[in-house]
Amino acid sequence: MAGFNLRSWSSNCSKLTDLAKQHDVCEKETFVKILGLKWDTVKDTITFQKVDLFDIELPNITKLGDVVQVQDDKLPKNRWNIAVVDELITGNDGFTRAAIIRTSAGRTSRPIVKLYPLEIRTNINNLDDKNDDTSNSTERLTRVLPKREASVRARENIKKWTTQK
Repeated sequence: MAGFNLRSWSSNCSKLTDLAKQHDVCEKETFVKILGLKWDTVKDTITFQKVDLFDIELPNITKLGDVVQVQDDKLPKNRWNIAVVDELITGNDGFTRAAIIRTSAGRTSRPIVKLYPLEIRTNINNLDDKNDDTSNSTERLTRVLPKREASVRARENIKKWTTQK
């Protein structure tokens, strides 16, 4: 014996199905999910759910004000330019296809698939296009990270412990 217990069994062979029913290991359903597909054990057909890719709403990962790395096929990743997304360009289908970006060399447009957002975002409202001198401005780049649930709970516990007498 192989050393494991058979918990569930399905077959398109009626003799094997009857035998499995006698030992109470036969699947009750005629449709069995196998590797994400549905197998009809009676008709012996496999079906899958049809997904229309145009109905899937994809999030726009790159947003206005994001600091991004700009892909350059001639350079290794650690040498790609850094830029700020100034404008997003959408196609006729409503998806973001390109962006106007601002680099140290000036403004240009790049396809969205060649932009890799970093975990930094600029505050677009505080940027002055005419004056790009960062010495006069306050901190322009901020990290945008969600608060961890454990961190929030820990701060609440510390606050509770310190206010108790």
